[in-house]
Amino acid sequence: WSGGHDGTHDPEDVPGIIGILGPGIPAGKEVKLHLWDVTTTILNLMNIPVPSDMDGKPLPITSATGEKSKFGKLFKS
Repeated sequence: WSGGHDGTHDPEDVPGIIGILGPGIPAGKEVKLHLWDVTTTILNLMNIPVPSDMDGKPLPITSATGEKSKFGKLFKS
């Protein structure tokens, strides 16, 4: 018995949607990524070094200019 929570528990099989909008980001492009890539992307956008022992790779959107610095200033203390 699974307590009514049957289905997959493999992270590779759980679908998710992340939307990103900005200059230089093509509309409708699909990119295969993992949840841990989101964490490294957010760190990169905030200009915080990604620890070498952290899994994941920043998404290529972090190479965009303009909004990156505004995002970092907004969340840094």
